[in-house]
Amino acid sequence: MNLALVGYGRMGKTVERVAQEGGHRIAAIYTDVEPVRADRVPADVEVFIDFSLPEAVPATVREVARSGRPIVVGTTGWYEKLPEIREIVQEAGIGLLYSPNFALGVHLFFRLVEWAARLYSRLGIYDCCIQEIHHAGKADSPSGTALRLAEIVRSHWGGKSELLFDRPSGRIASHQLHVTSARCGFFPGEHSLVIDSPEDTIELRHRTRSREVFARGALRAAEWIRDRKGVFTAEDMLTDLLGQS
Repeated sequence: MNLALVGYGRMGKTVERVAQEGGHRIAAIYTDVEPVRADRVPADVEVFIDFSLPEAVPATVREVARSGRPIVVGTTGWYEKLPEIREIVQEAGIGLLYSPNFALGVHLFFRLVEWAARLYSRLGIYDCCIQEIHHAGKADSPSGTALRLAEIVRSHWGGKSELLFDRPSGRIASHQLHVTSARCGFFPGEHSLVIDSPEDTIELRHRTRSREVFARGALRAAEWIRDRKGVFTAEDMLTDLLGQS
């Protein structure tokens, strides 16, 4: 594929290297200094991959839509703009695939978390929380992946109706799901669901060891979205790849 990268930080450079190792070509690179302009997109660009800044995503998608190309968005922190983005994509008739995490293994982890939430909550003796840790340079907190995990647990753990992200000033109510974030060192990303009773503790954890896993997932997403129209998530792609409905 001939790709255009939006954002050239650590993830953008990792995508560039992994793409070239896989035989893909980087036809253009855009940054906050040189943003995407539809009338200047090289004719051979097939798919855009965005790992940039959340505030830049709407303008980027608008210009990409004007160019008529599909886009994969790995940037997080912009999801409150999703209705606006969806309208832009649908009007232009392009494809957009977004995800807070492009490690395909984490999407299988989401399914395990959903199953565990359904199962353990039925017994009435367990409580749970979500923990995540990332490198000190990560801009958003909690991570998009932690937010997705929290929504999964809240939807499937009976009695958990409120997400708590702040440090509690007193006891946590049984209906609250506490989500904690730490920023330290160089962690690419670690997310855990901790399930606890007076007698035992169960932990489900996904740990990323390298940013390459995000790059490989984003490239797979670029291949998948190339001939599709509409707004999709990595979970939609995984369902298709696994041959499930």
